Amino acid sequence: MTKIYATYNCRLLVNQSILHKYGEYSILITGLDDLIGKPDLIKSLQGLRPQQNHLLLAHSPAYRDSFSSDELAKITQYKPQYMLSGHTHGGQLSFFGFAPLRPPGSGRYVSGWYRDGAIALYVSRGLGVSVLPVRMGVVPEISYFEWFLNRSVLTSADIPNSSN
Repeated sequence: MTKIYATYNCRLLVNQSILHKYGEYSILITGLDDLIGKPDLIKSLQGLRPQQNHLLLAHSPAYRDSFSSDELAKITQYKPQYMLSGHTHGGQLSFFGFAPLRPPGSGRYVSGWYRDGAIALYVSRGLGVSVLPVRMGVVPEISYFEWFLNRSVLTSADIPNSSN
């Protein structure tokens, strides 16, 4: 995956965060490993200050239900506004809205918004398939979000590897 991302001048965030600046706005983007690997929220935020705009990306939505007390403390401190996940493919097979099978790491999640936990979560149905090359009763999706960011005042202490 890292090679594919590099080919297209993209960065794969595996237990890492970046501070992306866009004009007078900035957003802290935290990307966590899949549950097959080892997602590490603590490591991914190391050396960074909390920001007004923070997005958490986690491939497997079930990670949201397994936060340790230390991770919950980090979420309280860093206050990510949203967590975006995929992995479930919407169940791939759905019968009248019921998805009987989901990949391990999906937990109770299928698709859409979940606002009942420590952080608002959106689970995308995505475009692909997993294990079985079939998709029935589940409309593929490319999610589009508009997020009105808060203006940020950055200092050199907010940007890793900058000199003060």
